[in-house]
Amino acid sequence: MCQAILHLLILMTLSCHSLAENETNVTCPEHQRAFGGSCFEFVGIRHSFFSAQAWCEGNGGHLAFIPDEDTQYFLERHMDTKEDFWFGVAPSAEGHLSWLDGSPVTYSKWVSSPEPGAACGYVLRNSGFHWEARNNCSKNRSFICQFESGRTIVCEGRNTTLQCGSGQVLMIDGGFYGRKSIHYCRSKFPPPASPQHECGWADAVESITARCHGRQVCQIAEVANSFADPCPQLKSYLSVDYHCKDGLALSVTPTAVVLGDVRIHVKWLLHSPLTNCSCRVNTGDGHVINLNNPKGLESSVVHKYTHPSTFIVAAECTCSEMHITAQKIITIQEPVAEIGVIKCYAGNLSFYETNFLFVFYSLGTNVTYRIKADEKPLSGLSVVRGTEPQNVTVTSEIVTQLGSGCHHLTLYASNTVTFLEVSKDLQMLNLDVNPFCWKVGWDISRFIGYLSLTTKEGSVIPVENLSKDIQVSVATLQLRIHKILSCMSNLLKMMPSKVPLPFKVLLGYNDYPTETNYVAATEMPQQGATQEEKYTWLLHPEDLKGNTGVHYLVVRPIVGPGIKSINASLSITPITTSCQFWNKSLLDWSKSGCRVGANTTHLETQCLCNHLTFFGNSFFVTPNLVDPSRTAELFATFADNPVVVCFVAALFLAYLLVLVWARRKDIQDTVKVKVTELEDNDPMDEYRYLLSVCTGHRIGASTSSQVTVTLLGTEGHSEPHHLTDSKKRVFERGAVDMFLLTTPFSLGDLQGIRLWHNNSGSHSAWYVGNVMVQDLQTEEKWHFLCNSWLSVDIDDCSLDKIFPAATEMDLKRFSNLFFTKTTKDFNDGHLWISVISRPPSSHFTRVQRVSCCFSLLLCTMLTSIMFYGIPKDPSDQVMDLGTFEFTWQQFMIGVQSSLIMFPVNILIVSIFRFTRPREFSCCQRKKKKKNTQDSSATTDMTNRVSLDVIIKVGVSCFCVSQFLLSEHIISCASLRFPSNNICTFSDSSAYPASAEGVIQKNRNKSQYLYRQLCRIDSELSQLGPSGFPNPHSYKQALQQVQSTKELLEDQLVASNRGLPWWFIFFGWLLVIATSVVSGYFTMLYGLKFGKPRSISWLVSMVISFFQSVLLIQPLKVLCFAIFFALVIKKVDEEDFQNVQFERNHRNIGEQMFVRYGSVYEPPPLADVEKMRRNRMLEQKAFALIKEILIYMGFLWMLLLVAHGQRDPNAFYLNTHIKQSFCGNAPATMAIQDVFNWAKTSLLSNLFGQYPGFITDGNSKLLGNARLRQLRVKKNSCEIAGPMLKMVPGCSAPYSWEAEDMGSYGPGWNTSVGNNISASISSPWTYQTHSQLRAYPVWGELALYRGGGFSVELGPDLQTATSTLDYLFNNMWFDVYTRAIFVEFTVYNANVNLLCIVTLLLESPLNSEMQSVHLYLPGDGLHICIMTAEIIYMLFILYYMFNQGKLMKQQRWLYFKNKWNLLELSIILLSWSAVAAFIQRTLITNRDIAYYQNHNDKFVSFYQTGTSESLFQYLMAFLVLLATVKLWHLLRLNPKMNMITAALQRAWTSISGLLLIIVIMLLAYSIACNVIYGWNLSSYKTFMDALMTLIGLQIGIFNYDEVLASNPVLGGLLIGSCIVFVTFVVLNLLLSVILMAFNQEQKYHKVTKIRIIFLCFSYPHHTILIIQ
Repeated sequence: MCQAILHLLILMTLSCHSLAENETNVTCPEHQRAFGGSCFEFVGIRHSFFSAQAWCEGNGGHLAFIPDEDTQYFLERHMDTKEDFWFGVAPSAEGHLSWLDGSPVTYSKWVSSPEPGAACGYVLRNSGFHWEARNNCSKNRSFICQFESGRTIVCEGRNTTLQCGSGQVLMIDGGFYGRKSIHYCRSKFPPPASPQHECGWADAVESITARCHGRQVCQIAEVANSFADPCPQLKSYLSVDYHCKDGLALSVTPTAVVLGDVRIHVKWLLHSPLTNCSCRVNTGDGHVINLNNPKGLESSVVHKYTHPSTFIVAAECTCSEMHITAQKIITIQEPVAEIGVIKCYAGNLSFYETNFLFVFYSLGTNVTYRIKADEKPLSGLSVVRGTEPQNVTVTSEIVTQLGSGCHHLTLYASNTVTFLEVSKDLQMLNLDVNPFCWKVGWDISRFIGYLSLTTKEGSVIPVENLSKDIQVSVATLQLRIHKILSCMSNLLKMMPSKVPLPFKVLLGYNDYPTETNYVAATEMPQQGATQEEKYTWLLHPEDLKGNTGVHYLVVRPIVGPGIKSINASLSITPITTSCQFWNKSLLDWSKSGCRVGANTTHLETQCLCNHLTFFGNSFFVTPNLVDPSRTAELFATFADNPVVVCFVAALFLAYLLVLVWARRKDIQDTVKVKVTELEDNDPMDEYRYLLSVCTGHRIGASTSSQVTVTLLGTEGHSEPHHLTDSKKRVFERGAVDMFLLTTPFSLGDLQGIRLWHNNSGSHSAWYVGNVMVQDLQTEEKWHFLCNSWLSVDIDDCSLDKIFPAATEMDLKRFSNLFFTKTTKDFNDGHLWISVISRPPSSHFTRVQRVSCCFSLLLCTMLTSIMFYGIPKDPSDQVMDLGTFEFTWQQFMIGVQSSLIMFPVNILIVSIFRFTRPREFSCCQRKKKKKNTQDSSATTDMTNRVSLDVIIKVGVSCFCVSQFLLSEHIISCASLRFPSNNICTFSDSSAYPASAEGVIQKNRNKSQYLYRQLCRIDSELSQLGPSGFPNPHSYKQALQQVQSTKELLEDQLVASNRGLPWWFIFFGWLLVIATSVVSGYFTMLYGLKFGKPRSISWLVSMVISFFQSVLLIQPLKVLCFAIFFALVIKKVDEEDFQNVQFERNHRNIGEQMFVRYGSVYEPPPLADVEKMRRNRMLEQKAFALIKEILIYMGFLWMLLLVAHGQRDPNAFYLNTHIKQSFCGNAPATMAIQDVFNWAKTSLLSNLFGQYPGFITDGNSKLLGNARLRQLRVKKNSCEIAGPMLKMVPGCSAPYSWEAEDMGSYGPGWNTSVGNNISASISSPWTYQTHSQLRAYPVWGELALYRGGGFSVELGPDLQTATSTLDYLFNNMWFDVYTRAIFVEFTVYNANVNLLCIVTLLLESPLNSEMQSVHLYLPGDGLHICIMTAEIIYMLFILYYMFNQGKLMKQQRWLYFKNKWNLLELSIILLSWSAVAAFIQRTLITNRDIAYYQNHNDKFVSFYQTGTSESLFQYLMAFLVLLATVKLWHLLRLNPKMNMITAALQRAWTSISGLLLIIVIMLLAYSIACNVIYGWNLSSYKTFMDALMTLIGLQIGIFNYDEVLASNPVLGGLLIGSCIVFVTFVVLNLLLSVILMAFNQEQKYHKVTKIRIIFLCFSYPHHTILIIQ
């Protein structure tokens, strides 16, 4: 029962509050709230207290008053809990707080008692809407304005309009001119303390009544001009009290039916004498009814409306000098009698699910429509004119639920004058694709919708030639054009900076228009309901007069007489679109009966049609435009905006420089693509093998050793061959070297290959990738997947290996295919990377690749700048793909950019890549040497070339020609060799191959024959006719060879695949054209954009370029390689048909090559082992040197980081602050001494001569200073029983258990404190360390908590003095106070230091200061330190990698090595320092941001100082450990090695003695603390005693104080400590170390010193390694 009554009371209370708010007759604007006869506005703009009051006065009100609880509750309902709000409370002349009009504050909700001297009040955020008063009123806060109904205040220089509503007039109740309140109409602070004797006021009721009484609207500012200013110093204001009274009543029915009787009633309500009165009624449909001299001024008329609409009925009465109007609104409707049906038109079409559906119909007026499917509501719509076709939108979710196809729905219609709801069935259909035939030249970019109406029987109702158009909105994709199309509608959307802005627009074709020569013209603004319609120029195709192309627009402002200029801007967006419908009879698209509406945007086309059908639209939006004819004008602005022009010019210059480098590299590559004929080939060997050796891409893969190869076949093995070339370097990293190796006979099917080298040179190790061997006779290939090191110290440490031939399964393994494809695509496919790593055998040269990259870059820049900064429509649909979001506009820009950029660049690359090189005959390739040789040389050459040799080569050629004849490659007429069978050919069926393979083999044999014939031709030329039996034979042989060569040349040229060689000129033409055009227009765009926008575009362009080249394209290469290796699994065959053979220039008649030397024999195992051992020693030496150098760099960076965080000025700043505040500190905690010190030294230094700065004005005080004290509870100590009567009470020393954490009132009043909320901040309320944002502090006597009783001193000296007086008078300091903290933070801009100061009074005064260096963004020191920090982190990652490898190798043994533990400690401390640095940065930024928002409060930077100290401690230990590591790096020094060994030998004895020393020090420390702790400060605690005795061992001791206290006991205790610890134990420790060192010396003398001298020479130095 009690609960029910309680709930009832709560409901009644809430209802009272609701009624108080709702039962008000005040009408307020939409942005204001009505309550209690006033309007309240909650202003989110932040102002100071006085600026907020001026803002409210400028709008006719004042800061809000809160006179009672109901008003407080009303405001709480509308205030934001996270914002502070000013309200209208301020000090009165007597000094206490009152409302701004001087009335007393009878209701309050203060969070705490107002501070002394408080000058303003505000509602405190996050406090339950409590109030708080402050003396600092300059803080910017939100505020609440109150606009009282019936009262207004007009300040000087402002005008106010009094106005009443419909049918009401003004009644003046009172008013004055002058000043009654010091707070009104004052924008500056402070006002004079007592202005009453200087100000007065005058009654203004008569003046205001004469001007405004009985009127509906009145301007009252001029009334003040009729009075003399009674308050000239503060200025006067006009106050008016008024109310509105009903003067005329108009009543009419709100809704009615067409042609129904509507009664209009008019009545005069004023009781003043009426003379010469007349009234008239305007019905709103063009009829006016006069009510001349109505009886008693009350009359009624009846009127009939003929058509449905909404009308305004107005009554206007004039009586004597009064003029009153009243208005009412009436809605005339037609009843809904019948409704049509919409049916889906299916036909032969397919049905698809769509996102939305338009449904059109034609019905009555003011109709509400509802669509249902099986009684499930789908959508609804309310329309004013039901007689017009309307649409209902069904959402995509509902369409998805219904599914695709035709759906039977029910449409309900009704209005307020319809008694029975009318319902009809309808059907709907939606298509998201175009199902019709397409007309060339048009484009439908989005969906197509179809609408039709049918009768109940299903017959189609034709809807056409309507009197008013149907509006259809079609969403479109965004396309842009450069030219205006005469066949489409063009819209110019104009947005002026100020409205209204009249101007004239002229459109010209191919030239700027004039007043007499133009294509079209109009004036703005035009007729329209919205601003968009008023400033939209719609150009229909007929308006352009058939002109298609570039049009020029001229805008001329329309100004009145006397106006010279208008400061306004105008943005113009051109849109080109068209509305089309599908004509079913013509089966084509047409625009008859459809036109584009003015509400078209670049995302949606508005189509207005007078019929129903299928609808679609095409759409284009222009990109950024630039006028090439303004080139000179734009380049004239180069000095102001050189960014893009200089960047493009720099690109051209860089291109030319890179082009020179690329050309040199291409020349070098020509040497690499030749096949080297090995020098050790036997001239008599006719069987040839082509070797392709690929060196891997790993670091150090190249070799300087001499490599030897042996082929292992089923029919035998080849001789060892030395793979070398005297004209080029072989086996470089990533290179492919080809060699021609000969054998006496075929080796059969190759089973393996043997490779070794002699480990010579500066970099002997070799990583061989793969080897391919090709039989040039049968074209058969063998692949050997080596992928192995031939080295004495890497992998399996072997120099000699046999690699088996790879099977088809091995070749199609994922690892091989992926690596092969990735390498090929990066080296040849990736356009940018291939510039550096281009395959030498490729026809696509580096020069061409650089040019393609340059053209692609410029084209990309052009397309990027064309669409940069295009305005985005906020209604554009966003596509969300997880973390990636994009709009259709961005998607279409990407598509358009690709269509503009990629086709031409792909064409350029294809031309360069697939164009055949220009080929020459062998005679043209070789330059004829001048005949400068002497006769002896000619004779010698003749002797060496004999006819037998030529015949021998000719026989070889004849064998090949016989094969070609058998394959019908050449004709018999071209050869005249002897017919005897000197060659034997195998049957072609023995080597089955495909047709393509046979053609390729025949082509290769033709090439081989051609090369041999060139050789015969050269030898015949050298031999001359003298070498033949008769000259005729020589001539005949020479003619036969040359004729055969010519025949083979024609066949070889015809068989080449690819584009003709002269296509290369087209490629260069495209490169030049695209580069010049793109660069030119990019510069024009840049000059047009201006400097800021150009820089913004350039930055985004550079970032996107590197992102594409370094990230996106490599990822595409890797993904494609994975797909290729997993799905396609095709092995790419290398094509060596275009390589040239580099002949060995040994003469044909030379003797067989003799193999000798170590290169042709694998190195013995003993030599390999010796080389391996020497190599390991070299590596150790280099590793040590490398370790020392790297560690020096690491230590240097560490010291830079450590010392860069400290500022030497911090010491001077801390010393200055300490001397300033602690110079006259009290020696005791006496209350009066503390108070005197606080009012003198503390306040005088805290508030210096410069406001806001301490002491001498160099350090800025951040926020307010804070006093915090820690207290103990009363009777917190236990008193012995016999002493209870003599000692009534006591208080214990400070401890966490005895600390007082209660809440009290002023004067530590317990009864008041129990009623104080814990959330209220008060000097008498305990606050925890989290509330105060403080941390525990070590003092001389105890460890103090971070909480306590705190109070802020305020922003100035006056407030701080008042606060201290208040605390002293109320005994805030008393006998229970154990520690007093003075906390504040200062910032010294001169040295850029933030100093957190804590002054602790516990007897005597203690001080703790922490300085934090704040980095400036552009400071050179900041950049230097940041660079050092980044390099230091790279060092740490390097050491982590090394230690990770070592830990993986050694596993648990890793943790037994002390140096490993040292390295691990350095790494862990480094990462801890990084975490501390990040934490410090975040906390510092957080605290500074908090200060910026709360600069009138105490701001705690304790956490900033703590994180700074933690970071400094970590850096100090890092420097310590890093320096200790130098000991380990100097381990090769004999002395250091001996000391280390001696300490290791004596460690067991040392550890025992150290334990004894610790025990003895503990024993003596405890004894001294017990004996002297009550008397001597050096022993007052155990830690103090321990530190004193440790100082005794190094000679720091005060003997006098001990002996003075107790000579006998002190001498005995201290003397025994010296004897046992110093003389005995420490000497034993030194003896143990010396003995161990002596033994270690003997050990080194007895042991034979093993020194290994390993010398290895480099060009200019020799390194000596000692072990």
